[in-house]
Amino acid sequence: MKKTLLACAISSLLLGASTNALAFTEDVRGITVSNELVIAPPPLSNGYIRRSQSVWKGGIINNNTVSDGGYIYIQDGVANSTTVNQGGYLMLNPDEGALIRDTQVNNGGLLSFSNGSHSVGYLNVAQGGVVSIPNTVESIDITTNTPSAQSGITVENLKLAGLLIIEPSWISTPREDMAPAPSVLGEKLTSKINNLTLEGGNVQLIPYRAGGQFNRLEIQNLSGHGNFEMVTQLADNAGDFINVSGSATGQFGVKVTDSGKEPSAAAPLTLIHTNQGNAAFNLTNASGTVDLGVYQYKLYSTRNGDSTDWYLNTSPEKPTDSPATEQTSQPAASGNVTSNSGSKMLSNSAKGVLNMAAAPQYILSAELSTLRQRQGDLTLDQDGSAGVWARYTNDNSRISDHHNTGFKNNLNGLEIGGDKQLDLSQGKLLIGLFTSYSNTGVKFDQGGNGEVRSYGGGAYLTYLDSSGFYIDTVVKGNHLSNDIHTQSNSGYIAKGNYNQNAITASLEGGYNIPLWQTYSAEPYAKVQYSRIEGADYRLSNGMYSNIDDTDSVQGEMGTLLTTAFTANEMTVKPYIKLAIAREFIKSNNVSINNIDFNNNFSGNVGKYGLGIGASVSKNASVYTEVDYQNGNKVETHVRVDAGFRIRF
Repeated sequence: MKKTLLACAISSLLLGASTNALAFTEDVRGITVSNELVIAPPPLSNGYIRRSQSVWKGGIINNNTVSDGGYIYIQDGVANSTTVNQGGYLMLNPDEGALIRDTQVNNGGLLSFSNGSHSVGYLNVAQGGVVSIPNTVESIDITTNTPSAQSGITVENLKLAGLLIIEPSWISTPREDMAPAPSVLGEKLTSKINNLTLEGGNVQLIPYRAGGQFNRLEIQNLSGHGNFEMVTQLADNAGDFINVSGSATGQFGVKVTDSGKEPSAAAPLTLIHTNQGNAAFNLTNASGTVDLGVYQYKLYSTRNGDSTDWYLNTSPEKPTDSPATEQTSQPAASGNVTSNSGSKMLSNSAKGVLNMAAAPQYILSAELSTLRQRQGDLTLDQDGSAGVWARYTNDNSRISDHHNTGFKNNLNGLEIGGDKQLDLSQGKLLIGLFTSYSNTGVKFDQGGNGEVRSYGGGAYLTYLDSSGFYIDTVVKGNHLSNDIHTQSNSGYIAKGNYNQNAITASLEGGYNIPLWQTYSAEPYAKVQYSRIEGADYRLSNGMYSNIDDTDSVQGEMGTLLTTAFTANEMTVKPYIKLAIAREFIKSNNVSINNIDFNNNFSGNVGKYGLGIGASVSKNASVYTEVDYQNGNKVETHVRVDAGFRIRF
């Protein structure tokens, strides 16, 4: 009994101590409280959870800590030396002059400002801590293009190892009725930080799109190392802007995302102005460039005395006017460009459009190929006046014009045909029809891929003379279904699709020349013409593309060195092939955002192959050929053709 009473007494004391530890003043109205812990304790018996502390009507809190689901709301009050820990929220209410002094935000803590609130003394944000500063007032109509008023927030001293987000006040609330971006931009939204020290932290700037308002971050002194994320609209020569009116030192990364509106011409845009100091900024986008419309932009800098402007451009040409000089009333002056120069580079989307415009002519050429690749050695046919055949093709090619276009084609295709044989006095004539399908994966060198599905059909006329001479003519039509996916250097995916029709005609002739015993040479020549219908389409990022009708004229000359032997009553004919081909057309126009480009893939290519044909019976044969091709604009590491013929 005594032990039981003692245990109850101890439990009561511990429970009382726990209750006192969790106690805090919920309503700090016109009073001062200190050293309180604001957390969300277990619910009371009536289900109520005491999780928030409100400081208003001149109330003051000193050395309070908030964590574990607790909230502190500062209205027209003051919070001194507040610590925000994991799961804690320190919220400053709008339009009531909320003030915080000497604040620490630790990992998992959140500090949220509202318009009219201020931070004085130090504000330290540890890694994993988050601070949100609205750049708009609390009440805005996002369904219209009415610009927002300034939020009027200032921070005296910020040491940032975590994340600072400067964003519209409604950004975290899902909305589906936001007005589209206006045609006339609104005034920039200004946020002020007197002294900003980055300790690996990140500053993310988000514009108010419905008002057409970008950010202007005013900093007196900047130091340390960290990253800034900014948004631009280069089409209107507008975007977020950082102005350091005092000194800037340290190393900083800048990631730029454009709004997506297409520019009519490339133009420079100033992002950052520093009044003095040796701070360095570099783009953290992939490859150190920003994709925008047709071109890629780099970050360049120019000095004017002690000050430095950092600007986006396709080349080191300086802006004639920058936001820094316009808005701080400082005269623009020339200076020395300090970044590497270079010619304009196309964006990944533009390169993708050019790649897809070039791919079809290689697909049509790979599908048609030579007579032997299509149907094998027709001299192996012995019986039958009609026949069917089928061929599988795999072609892996690397294509590049060494300038704007570079991609890999991986083609898999199937052809099925049938013909009627007419016996003539000096040979035989084959009249046939065929159909084909191929699927080609197009992998771009610079971010993205495409797919071309080719549906085709045609007719052929092949004459085989008893002297060893042959002539082969083919006419073929194709329907091409194209899909394109491009990826910008900031990771944005743009998609598009379009269709084209094409017609191809070829003429091939050759002659078999006996050399010695079973060895012979078979020189041949071929000419092929293709015309591919043009197409107009638009990518999901707004890029407009116009592909003119594309022409291709290819000539090919080569020879086969063959032999023959019999094995298991089968006639086997292995051969090697040596050939050279040339594309003669030097100009095929592609327009991207009304800028014209020439897809020029003219040039020579050498072809080297090994093949074999075998008659498995009097009316059936099989064949295969493996090729390697290498030219100044195309290389095919492996091309395989394999098929069979059956005569009836």
